[in-house]
Formats: sequence, structure tokens, C-alpha cells
Amino acid sequence: MLSSFKFMLFIAILISTVHARKWTKHTIPGAKCGSGAPYKIWIEHKSTKKLAIEFMGGGACWSASTCYGPNLRTWIFPIPSLPILSMFASTKSPARDHSYLYLPYCTGDAHLGRHTAKYMRGKIKVHHQGFRNIEKTFEYLYKNNLIKFSEVEDLLVYGASAGAIGALVHSKTFSPYFSPNIKKAMIADAPGLHFSAEKFWSQFTPELIQDYSEGMTILGMNQSEGGYISRFIPKMCDELKDWNIGVLQGSKDVITSYLFGKISPKDHELLVYGKDGLWQMSQLTKNCSAWVPSTYHHTFLIFPTSYNMEIENKSAMEFATDITNGLRNQYYR
Repeated sequence: MLSSFKFMLFIAILISTVHARKWTKHTIPGAKCGSGAPYKIWIEHKSTKKLAIEFMGGGACWSASTCYGPNLRTWIFPIPSLPILSMFASTKSPARDHSYLYLPYCTGDAHLGRHTAKYMRGKIKVHHQGFRNIEKTFEYLYKNNLIKFSEVEDLLVYGASAGAIGALVHSKTFSPYFSPNIKKAMIADAPGLHFSAEKFWSQFTPELIQDYSEGMTILGMNQSEGGYISRFIPKMCDELKDWNIGVLQGSKDVITSYLFGKISPKDHELLVYGKDGLWQMSQLTKNCSAWVPSTYHHTFLIFPTSYNMEIENKSAMEFATDITNGLRNQYYR
């Protein structure tokens, strides 16, 4: 199973294709990937009124072994070219007419890191600076007028896996750059949320736990209380009440259950559908919807085989489109 994950991760990072979009790459001053290399983002200009922001996902790491190998769990180097595995790659994407800001992931910290780690008794450094990178990115974009924030009327934010966590938390980072009362929609694709303190959070260093905790606190979530942050979904949705939010999550997601959560897919499903899980908690909100199939799939909107998957005659991509168009209180299981 681990070799399959590494293969998927390798493909997600290295495969590229020619798109109709015309991308420009920008190096963000002072921002770093985990390896220490400069952090770079991509922009495609299409509409000044409609903007899509994508937070790339791809695991997490907490040691020399998980960051560099042999037990690789993420990628801490710049991606060599824009990957095909992205929501923008689909012609069915609700963002196909938007300008696009693509935020790569190369820090192993779900875009939430604020420190530089020294693993193997200080012999190996990993720059877990994901949070700082996003802050610096928007400062750079604003200062250089690369995105006309004041003209945007329709904002769509998408994040997959670790990128879904980053998208949710950083809604607070970039919202101040936009005019108030614009249309805002967010799609969180496989954010996990059902991790135990004993089997998941205990893997991380105290510094990483602090970074994650500070990020979660921004949304009213507390990972220290048993670890299952899904119970705080109502607080999160209320904190982001000016957003229309849609969450997609496979109940038996093999990546968030077996690989990272260290629990069985069946036990993960019991949590997802349980009283403190995503399915129940999302229905206690006014602005958060959920599309939660009983499947082992991890992420849904970057593969044709999964974005065409249906629950009650509603595909994953159709659900994302509905959220983008402003539909609320949509629940599919």
C-alpha cells in the first residue's frame, strides 16, 4: 500500500501536460520549500472579476525519514512543472472561466508551518514554513499588483488533502485583500479531520503540533482535545459564515485512515458517520455542505474516475459546481 502511495505522489508531482491556460511562474521573495529551495507559484490571467485559488496537497512529514525517505510521506522540493493532477485540469471544473492562482505544496506541513526543524540531532533541516509562504505570497501579489484583488467579485478556493486544510485556515490570511461582501465559495477535498491524538498527532514533533494547533485555532478548532477536529466543524463553519463551503470525504479513505491515521478504513468510516464526524457535524451548520461516499478513495476532483463518481445521482464535480454556484445545505451519502 505504501508503494502505491509513493507512486501516486510521484505522478502527482512530476507528470505535466500542455493546457490551454497560459501560466506565468513567480518566485516569492523569502519563501522556501522544505528543502530550502525558493518557493514559486503559478498565475493564469483570464478574468479580473473571477478568481480561483488552489492549494496543492500531498501528505505531510515529521522526521528525516518521512521528509526525505525511506519512509517518504510528502514532497519537500519545488515541483518542476505544473502537475496535471489539479482541479483546473478538468474541462468540467467550475473554475474553467476563472483566473487561477496555483499554490504548490512543498513544506510537509499542510501549509501551516512556522518553523525550521532540525532532524537527526540537527544534521538535517526541513523548512516547515508553509504558513509563512502563503503570507509572503499574498503580500508579494498585492505589492506588485499581480492580482487586482479589489476587482474580484467571485472567489473560488479549492484544496485537496493537506491543501484542503491549508485552504480552510488561510481563508483568514487572504480574505482581507479582497473587497467585503464578494461571492466566496470553498471546496475542501478530503481534508481528513478524523485523526486521533494517540495514533496520529503523537507522530509529530512539539514544534509541528504547535504550528498545527495555531492554525486550527484560527478556525475555532482544537486538535488537542482528543485529536478529532471534525467535532469542531460547526465552530469552523460559523467562523467562516461568509463562505459557502463544500467538503468531500471518502468514509474509508485509505490515505487518511491507514497510511496517516493508523486506523482501519472501517474504523475511519465509523468516525466519519458518527455523532462527532463530518456527516453529522456539517448538518448542524448554515453554510457547510458534505458529499461523503462510502469509498476508499482519497480526493475526488483531480481524477476523472473520481470526479464522475455519483451519490444519489450527484457526481463529485456536480457537487463542487453547486457549491460554487451558491447552493447551500447539500448533503449526499
